[in-house]
Amino acid sequence: MNQKITLSGLDLSDCILLHPKCSERIKRTISIMRNGEMRLNSQFMKEFDLSVSNYATVFLLPKENGIVLLVQNKPSDTSVYIKKNGYAMLADAVEQLESRGIKLPACFSVSEKDKKDEGTVWLAIHDANYHFPEVKVSKQKLSKPRKHIPSEVLP
Repeated sequence: MNQKITLSGLDLSDCILLHPKCSERIKRTISIMRNGEMRLNSQFMKEFDLSVSNYATVFLLPKENGIVLLVQNKPSDTSVYIKKNGYAMLADAVEQLESRGIKLPACFSVSEKDKKDEGTVWLAIHDANYHFPEVKVSKQKLSKPRKHIPSEVLP
């Protein structure tokens, strides 16, 4: 029972693979937050050329719960600038998504890519199974006073 195992005689094909808990990291996703911020995850940002400016025009599909992202290298009246961290602000996304019954923050899985003359078009479908953890602060935590108040705040 107390045999010493060495790596030299170990065959990994006989071993059982243990999968990581979070397989969502490998997916390309677009998230729309409660403040109207659109976030492209790091896997999706690998698809972009960060040496040039990227501008996106965002379309909401008419019937399905999905969005289409048209990415160009030139700005237009309807496009938003995608920062290098993958963030951009949308003006009316919150209203449009909530009117369809999509709970925010919402996650969209990027499924297809197509090259057009105007730029690169991405299709992303709403993933209702993927959700963000809701932070709930207990009443006890809210009732506790802060221990260290900066001197600049005090009168």
